[in-house]
Amino acid sequence: MAAGHIIECGPQAMGGNFSGFTELPPAIRLGFPIAEIASDGSAVITKRADEAGAVTVDTVTAQLLYEIQGTRYLNPDVVLHVDSLRLTQEGPDRVAVTGAIGSPAPDTTKVGCFYPNGHRCVLWAFATGLDVDAKVDWLETQLRSVVETLELDDFRYTPCGQPVADPATLGEATIAIRIAAAAQDPRQLGRLLAGYSSFGLGGIPGFHGEIGGATTSQRVEYWPGVIRQAEIRQRAVLDDGRVIDIELPPTEAFQGQPAADAGAARRPIADEESCRVPLGLLAHARSGDKGGNSNLGVWARRPDAREWLKAFLTADEVHRLLACPEDVTVERFVLDEIGGVLFVLRNYFGASGTGNIGLDQIGKSVGEFLRAKVVDVPARLVNAPRDA
Repeated sequence: MAAGHIIECGPQAMGGNFSGFTELPPAIRLGFPIAEIASDGSAVITKRADEAGAVTVDTVTAQLLYEIQGTRYLNPDVVLHVDSLRLTQEGPDRVAVTGAIGSPAPDTTKVGCFYPNGHRCVLWAFATGLDVDAKVDWLETQLRSVVETLELDDFRYTPCGQPVADPATLGEATIAIRIAAAAQDPRQLGRLLAGYSSFGLGGIPGFHGEIGGATTSQRVEYWPGVIRQAEIRQRAVLDDGRVIDIELPPTEAFQGQPAADAGAARRPIADEESCRVPLGLLAHARSGDKGGNSNLGVWARRPDAREWLKAFLTADEVHRLLACPEDVTVERFVLDEIGGVLFVLRNYFGASGTGNIGLDQIGKSVGEFLRAKVVDVPARLVNAPRDA
């Protein structure tokens, strides 16, 4: 099960969507990993020599922590104890996965249900040059005067970035503003687009945008339900037409994830020199969606940073650094074997990632946002050799 989880997203175990991609050989199209599974259940993750990408402890860790909801990874066949796994670099592009412990499969299994929930649209506006903050604020005020007259389920106004001082190009002088909305009646979205366009001659200087691709589309929500395993039939259909019935494995009622460890309240760095650097200097991260929750795995880039990272990244600190809304709850699980901390951000997407209309719909960049935050770090970790 551990091997299957690691290779299921293909190139993501070989440098795809990996925060340390700049340290790997440059590539255009990454290959797919291979799991060599031994009779004792251990595995080696590797790759074909003629395919691009790299298999390292960090690239495998990134996939291992992807889209799991705690230290117990539930599947129809077994429950994998993720915190039991050990990863070891055996050689170039060869990572051993050992120590896996499991428990009986749950007596239920997940059923992914999708349902239509109205319509959605996204358009982009751009603000250029001086007084950009004032331009962003004025356009938002104008748009909200339109929104107040509409029957919308959700509305998002998200400025992205800041212009460069003394820009060399128009692009360097411009920021994008993402405007998204959802409504049961698509005509309400059409009125929003019309209202947006109406400010073209009576709004911010340099007004321009992209509405050509802003047609409405159906909004689809995802709801993860469960069904008892005894009530379904599992089978494999081979390419020659043969059908193999899969016997129901031993099951037991799942009692829930181990208790989350919020971590002790963060204390200022004492009795040693500190400096402010991006968290990503010392940590890798990988994030994704699971229904309405965001999953976030963070692990130290070097062994000497493991204890500091575990002490620093409490559940409350992650909530603060990511500026999570009050209705988002952060759960934390420590993974000592791989020097990492796993977080589950409950209700981060609202009803679901698929129906969410916010920036980064399914949370792929949550980890990179966290790594970009500037934090107080012991200077000894910043100045230590990379292989410490």
